[in-house]
Amino acid sequence: MNRNVSIAAGAGFSLGGFFVGQVARFLYSLVVARLLGADALGIYALAIAVVQIAEVAAMAGLDSALLRFVPAARHDPVRRTELIGSVVKMALWLSIAIFLLLELFSAPVAAALHGGRLLQLAVACYAAAIPFNVASMLYGNAMQACGNIRPKIIATQALNPILLLFFTLLFSMAFGSEAALLFPFALSAVISYFWIRPRLFPVAGMLPEVGWNGAVERPVLFYALPFMAVSFISMSMHWLDVMMLGMLTDPATVGLYHPAARTAGLIRAVLVAFAGMAAPVFAELHAAGRMEEAGRVYRLLSRWVLTLAIPLLLLFALLPGPVMAVFGSSFSRPLRHLYCFRAPLCCKLFSGWQQPCWP
Repeated sequence: MNRNVSIAAGAGFSLGGFFVGQVARFLYSLVVARLLGADALGIYALAIAVVQIAEVAAMAGLDSALLRFVPAARHDPVRRTELIGSVVKMALWLSIAIFLLLELFSAPVAAALHGGRLLQLAVACYAAAIPFNVASMLYGNAMQACGNIRPKIIATQALNPILLLFFTLLFSMAFGSEAALLFPFALSAVISYFWIRPRLFPVAGMLPEVGWNGAVERPVLFYALPFMAVSFISMSMHWLDVMMLGMLTDPATVGLYHPAARTAGLIRAVLVAFAGMAAPVFAELHAAGRMEEAGRVYRLLSRWVLTLAIPLLLLFALLPGPVMAVFGSSFSRPLRHLYCFRAPLCCKLFSGWQQPCWP
């Protein structure tokens, strides 16, 4: 298949998966806002901010390392199996350690964010999802590095948020608002993990008889650590506004603010869709020294990203009121934040999308 067609097909599926996931997350925020209130939505936003920052530490940049090293072992299934097994094993121990730390310090974290008992329980419950989310992402990246991004998109961007929405509605009707807020996040992560796990070996072309008991891959780890630092800073900056609001105000204010941030973040889905599919392509071209072809692919992707993102940018610029009205009349107060988010996201489209692509 022509490389441009392959990238377009993968990016199209990726973009479709992100769109489904974003719709499910919008509906989740809508359900929580309307059924549980702005305070519950703020609790969710604060807990998910803490957990996603912790997940970056648990991932340790190993997801990026898979995209760099697995394509180099494309024709060596034994080496590919040992490499993926070593990465998954390292991430497993890290994610368990991060999970235990969050369980231990959930009370101080909740107190710092003015969330009280409910936020403490939310952080503790959401932390249980970290090992499953990390494993699902690494399995998906291993398959993505072998040229098949579909299982990763289905598990992490479609199945997980759809299950989160479904279990929230189910728990709300069956067990009440507190259970609907606390338990669906980890439950959806567990089911997504067990969906993607059996697809790893056949899709990635791994050998079950090789085993996953090899030594730690030091070159892989040393390559991954700078990516962990960059990702940690990036994720912290992504959630900095929510965390600062939690420290300075209360969860109800965070709940009013969160839908505006989620709405503006739709533009980023275009960016991530193309960058995710292009990452192994750039890694392969870079390893082969074919920089001229990499430059052509880069320019092609830049045109596609801008073509798809500009209509969303114009929609949010011209019709912010109707966009935010879906969350309810009480959420019209954060409307001005939608304007603030558009400028940095526009700059990101021009200068920041290449970051996850280059090895």
